[in-house]
Formats: sequence, structure tokens, C-alpha cells
Amino acid sequence: MTSRTPESWSAGLARIRSRNAESLPAHILDVALDYSRAEGGGIYSIDEKGFSCLREHNLPQTPDLARAREAAALDQSGLFLRGVIRAPEVSLGVLAWRSRTSSGDTVLLVLRYGATSPDERLLDSLGAMLSLALETASMREERDAEAKQENVLFRVSQAFMSTVELDPLLDLVVSSCVETIANAKNCVLHLLDEAGERLVATRVLFAEGDRRVPRARSSALRPGIGAAGLALSTGSVVNIADATQDTRFFPTGNQRHIGSLLTAPIIFREHPIGTLSVDSSHPNAFDHDDERLLMTLATLAAAAIYNADLFQDLQDSLEHLRDTQAQLIQSEKLSAIGQLIAGITHELNNPLAAISGYAQLLQMTDGLDPQVRQDVTRIHEQAQRAARIVRNLLTFAREHSSMRRPTDINLLLQQTLELQAYQLRIENISVELQLSDDALAVMGDPHQLQQVFFNLISNARDAMTASSGGGRLRVWTERAGHMVHVHIADSGPGLSEETKRHLFEPFYTTKEVGKGTGLGLSICFGIVGEHNGRIWANEESVEGAEFVVALPYTDEVPESSAEDEVDQSPRVTNKLVLLVEDEEPVARVVQRVLNQDGHRVLLGRDGEEALRYLRQAHERGVPFDLVISDIRMPNMGGARLYEEIQTYYPGLEGRVLFITGDSIGSSTHFFLTRKNLPYLMKPFGLGELRTAIDELLI
Repeated sequence: MTSRTPESWSAGLARIRSRNAESLPAHILDVALDYSRAEGGGIYSIDEKGFSCLREHNLPQTPDLARAREAAALDQSGLFLRGVIRAPEVSLGVLAWRSRTSSGDTVLLVLRYGATSPDERLLDSLGAMLSLALETASMREERDAEAKQENVLFRVSQAFMSTVELDPLLDLVVSSCVETIANAKNCVLHLLDEAGERLVATRVLFAEGDRRVPRARSSALRPGIGAAGLALSTGSVVNIADATQDTRFFPTGNQRHIGSLLTAPIIFREHPIGTLSVDSSHPNAFDHDDERLLMTLATLAAAAIYNADLFQDLQDSLEHLRDTQAQLIQSEKLSAIGQLIAGITHELNNPLAAISGYAQLLQMTDGLDPQVRQDVTRIHEQAQRAARIVRNLLTFAREHSSMRRPTDINLLLQQTLELQAYQLRIENISVELQLSDDALAVMGDPHQLQQVFFNLISNARDAMTASSGGGRLRVWTERAGHMVHVHIADSGPGLSEETKRHLFEPFYTTKEVGKGTGLGLSICFGIVGEHNGRIWANEESVEGAEFVVALPYTDEVPESSAEDEVDQSPRVTNKLVLLVEDEEPVARVVQRVLNQDGHRVLLGRDGEEALRYLRQAHERGVPFDLVISDIRMPNMGGARLYEEIQTYYPGLEGRVLFITGDSIGSSTHFFLTRKNLPYLMKPFGLGELRTAIDELLI
């Protein structure tokens, strides 16, 4: 054998290290034959599927050689060990080197020699080089593939979230799936219909030669039927390895051959949207990595489709407003606004709860400087003011069924003016509010009556702004026999005789096209009439326009709306409490109150963590006495946590107190009312909190 210089070895090693896993066997075999002077050789891979050749050169398929190769491959004594295997019984000299890789394969290097004595050390070095090079190349390619996939997913997510129109987004979703998943040839996007009963194939992308053509389809499946229906009903990926044999697969009317199918559910915040499916003409085309990738794409698509739906709904609503001028327009608009308000106010209620809570804790501090105590009191008062504005806004925006109860008219007017305070201020409109000293209660629906006052104030504001860019709004109340009178007057241009004749007619408006529907006063007239009252324009008004609303007086006392008082005298102490809250400032306030009252508190960030604490406490035989939980949390929310408590910790479900800032979310409202569960709305007073806790623990 010819000796080699260190430079030659370095060159050979560099040549090997520079190759990828696919081309490595050929290059390593070339180097092995070159340096060993062997007459021929081969590199093989042995896994659970059998014996496969990666590369051969000048190896005659003689029985002796085949037996030697098979013996080296099957020799159990060295299966997990690196080493040289002799084959002296073969007429040609054969050396074999074997190593087990991290992937579970056995790599076999076989060299055939003639009369020259083989160099076992060289073979051992070359074999080790082969194993290391293959491992390194494989790891490098795996890292490159992961980095490439992450980059692709990032670009896909950016593209999804930047596309707000639904149709282009759906086209982008199906094309991204085919381009991202290696073996995917076609893609089908199913969306649930409005009734939530059928999965409609909304987008189909077929591979037709080198072209992929998006198509709209109308075929449909029911949830639970076929791969798409099964994926949506279970909430997990369905991998059909052989669509010709698997009974879970149901073709959707086309005649193309499908060998394997991969389907992922599209779900956003527990709301099912549809499914995303890719297929291949070959069986077993998709593995676990493909499953995870498709699920990631489906998750990204869920958020994007949900946002696009909201955007589309908003556009449709606005178009409907311009085209119809029907009373339904107002209710639909308020419903959409209410959903928007729900999300905004939920985020506002959490910091308000923390601000109010810490302010109350400071108020309870002994020896506090009087000036500091006064400042803290003002902070608490302003936090309460902000909370009232949020509650008023939610009250106004939410749809309610008509419910008559004793209602404080003075308080209702204050709440309505608070809603418009900012708009009145920036439009240079001063407000004069004169409320009767007498308690003025009427039997009515506060939400409907607030709508009346809101519309009247809005009309007055618009009239003054249009005529002079500002003005004066006067609001006052009085008792007139068995009636309560509410006066709303402005300093605007007043009402023309023509306007007075059509004042309460539907669709009559003096505003510019697109600025009003002509329904506001008509709706007010109907609401007041339903309350056995009257509404009219005062003919004797000296300036501007004055509207009077008369409603029957009632002696019944409205429900108290007094602010929460700080209670420093808890009745129950030394209980083990599980607090579940993902907003840390709110959690810390509640935890401090509980600790001050002598309770032991364990804090969980979501429902999953809370369940682990419950299980651990149960195993130790020291169960929790009380659970205080938010409702909307990541991973697992309060509703799901309560169901788990009902199932696995009977008796504790009667000692669960919910705290939530989601006051108008339909799912939250349905959950709390259906179960008749105790809850506090954020921001809440510490006195409220203590009272609620004591009532559950007594």
C-alpha cells in the first residue's frame, strides 16, 4: 500500500466533510478505494426493512463475496461495536467495518482486496470517518431543514396575518400547504357552513402538471364523517396512510387517485372553523413531522380566517347600513360593536382591578400620611370612575331582552352622559345637569330607556356642532304628579315647522346622506310608548330644541348601586385557597387580601396548572377549601377547570368563586347563568371579595 502524506489526508477529509448526506457514500467509497488500494468496495445500510446498497464499485456478485458480506451484516457479536471483520474463507481478501448510527441503521463498509495484504487500521479509520461524516451531514441537514421550515412558517404567518380579505386568504392557505409540505400534491380547505352542520369544500388546489389551479367546490361533509369530519370532531390530525383501504376516508365526488391523506382541524379559541387536507397519490406519504407541520399551518390559518371573517363581517355590515335603512341595521351594528367592546373592556378591566385593588390595600395601611391617604383615595375614585364608564358602555352596547324593574332615572342620565362626556367636551359643548332632589324611579327597562336618552343627547350634539361648532346642553329632571319628566334641551338652530310635522316618522332625517338613518326618534317614540309614557318637542322652548320624556312614577325602590366599602373584618380564616389567575397584578392583589385574612394561598396561572395542584393536594390528603378562578385563560379556561372539578373532586364545585372581566361574552355569560355560579366582575371591591369568600366558606 502506498503511504499518504498528512496533506493528502486533510484534503480527503475536507472533501468528505463538504458533502451532504445523499452524496456522502459515493465520495467516502472513492476515498476508501483510493487510500486503501482495494480492488473494489461497497457501502450498505441495514435497518428494519432489510439490506440496501448505498454505493458499490467493482464488486463481482460471487457467492463467496455475497456470503462474506451477509455474514458481516448479520454478525450479532459486533452489531453495536465498531470493528474490522475478516473473511479468510473467501478467495479474495475482504474486510468489513460496521457501526450503529443514531438513527438505528447499521452502516457497513466492505473492501475487496487481491493479493495485497489489507490494512485493517486504515479500514477502521475509514469506517469511523464514514459513520462520523454521515452523522454530521445528517445533523447538519436536519438543522438546515428545521431552520428553513421555521423561516417558511414565519413568512407564511406574516402573509396570513397581512391578508384581511377572505378570498385571497383562502387561496393563500391552500397554496402554502402544497408548497410547504414536501409530499403534498393537492390541498382541500373545508369550512363549516353558517349553521355549523356541514363542511363545505371552499378551496381545492389540484396539481395539474406544473400548474396548480385553485378551484371553488361545493361538495360537503357532515362533522364526524370522512377524514375531514373526523378531524374536526376529534380536534386532532387524521393521517390516512392508505386511502384505498382505510374506511375513514370518503372521496368527495372526484375520481382522482388518492394514495394517502393528511387532515388537520382548523379551530380558533375552541371555535371550529373547518379543516385543511393535503393528499398524495402514493401510500404512506406523510409522517409525524408532516402532521405537526400541517397542524401548525392550520393553527395559523385559523387565526387569519377568523380575523378575515371579522373584517368581512364588518364590511358587510357597513354595506348593509348604506343600502337598507332598516331598523335591523341598528341592532346588528350594536351587536358588532358589542363584540368589539367585549374584547377591549376585558383588557381594561384587568388593569383597573389591579389599580383599584392596590389602592384599597393602601387605604387599609395604618399610619399612612394624610396627604398620601387623600391621594390614594383619589386614585381609587378615578379607578372606580373608569370602571363605571366601562360598565355603562357594556350596558349600552349589549343586546338585552326587555326586562322591567324599578329604575333610578337620575342615575341612568348620569351614566348616559358619562358615555358621551368625551365627545361633548371635544366638540365644545358645555353640559348643565340639574337633577331633582326627589328620588325619581320608574318601572322600565334601563337598557331601552338609556337608548332613548342616548339618542336624544346625540341628536342635540349633532345639531349644535353642525350649526355653530359648539353650544350648551341642558338636562334636568322633575316630578310632575304621577309622572317623571326628563328635559333635554340644546342651543342649536331649533326645529323647523316641516321637521316638527315629520318628527317621529321612520326614515325621516334632516342630516346629510350617510349621516343618519332617520330611525333614532322613531325608535325613541316606540320605546317610550311601550313604557306607557310620552315624548314630545316643547313648543315653548326659547332657544334651540327641547325634548321632554314623561314616564310613570313608581314607589318601588331601585336596586342599590352603592360603591364597595373596604371591609377589614373577615369572618373566616386559615383556609387553603387555590387562586387561578393569569394576570399577575390582579393575582397579587387577591393573594395579599387572602393572606391578610389568614388564608393559605397557592397560585396557578391557568387551568392545567390548577389541576396539577388539585391532584397533588388530593394525594396528600389536604384538599383545598376554596377555588377562586378567572374564566378566560390560556391553555385551559375556568369553564373547563370547573367541569374537571365536578368530575374528579365532588363537593368542591360548591366552593368555586369566579372573577372575570369578560362581562358580555356570550360563552362566559351562558356558562355562569346556566350553572348559576357565584362570580365577581372586575374591577371588584375588596369588601365584595371578602363577602363572597365568607359566604362560600361558612
